[in-house]
Amino acid sequence: MVPQQPPRDEQNPVLEEIWAIRERMWREAGGTAKGYVERLRRLEAERRNAERAAPERKKRKSAERSEAESRSLIGGFAMRNGSFVVALFTAFALLAGLDWLPASPEQEGAAAQAPRESAEPTRLAIVWTSGDPHVAHRMTLMYAGAAKRNGWFEEVRLVIWGPSQRLVVADKDVRAYIERLIEGGVVVEACLACADSYGIADDLRAIPGVEVRYMGGPVSEFLKSEEWEVVTF
Repeated sequence: MVPQQPPRDEQNPVLEEIWAIRERMWREAGGTAKGYVERLRRLEAERRNAERAAPERKKRKSAERSEAESRSLIGGFAMRNGSFVVALFTAFALLAGLDWLPASPEQEGAAAQAPRESAEPTRLAIVWTSGDPHVAHRMTLMYAGAAKRNGWFEEVRLVIWGPSQRLVVADKDVRAYIERLIEGGVVVEACLACADSYGIADDLRAIPGVEVRYMGGPVSEFLKSEEWEVVTF
């Protein structure tokens, strides 16, 4: 998801540092929402890979240290006790769990068959909650149309949820924009629970192509699926 920028406060060095980092990421992403989302996705993938690799590196270093210590101990003990070394080595190997011993062919085969990094999402769900008309015209609807028109995602779905529903009903220009998106292939849905709470479910159903239904379950499935990228405005 595209995070909201914190408010600027030039007297607060922490917030200023956050602003500087966000601005640099935006420029590196080419100054586009699509590039920014892709850069966040790459950073998240790098973080997950680092987290997965960290325990293995720690385990390997611990095993190497244990092996070196055991060899030093056994070597010194052998100088004094001779044949007792074999028994001591066996006991130490059992206590250490044999983690530092070479992997068996079966273990190497299992590692080779481990799941690889999943492919990038091909479907985009835009959860639109803001009732601000500037957010609607200059970000949400504009990006939904561009994502579908330029083929950035195979499927683009716009979910009208919360205060944005009241804006849709009240603003004819926003409704016209939504109708153009539907004609261009964007799937548009509205949350029934929110619409009922505002008393505007029938008004939303009157917009051609807008499906009004309960969206809590579908959005949860979007969030859990590797096929979907979810962005909130």
